[in-house]
Amino acid sequence: MLFALLLITQIRTLNISFLKFSIKFRTGAAGVKGILHRQRN
Repeated sequence: MLFALLLITQIRTLNISFLKFSIKFRTGAAGVKGILHRQRN
């Protein structure tokens, strides 16, 4: 039982960190696209 709880909490923390990373990656990619778009104009 304790092991299952530990596993669930670990998966949750992993999911949270992955979400944060994906958000950072998306904003970073959007920023790069914006810079490229500005340079073209």
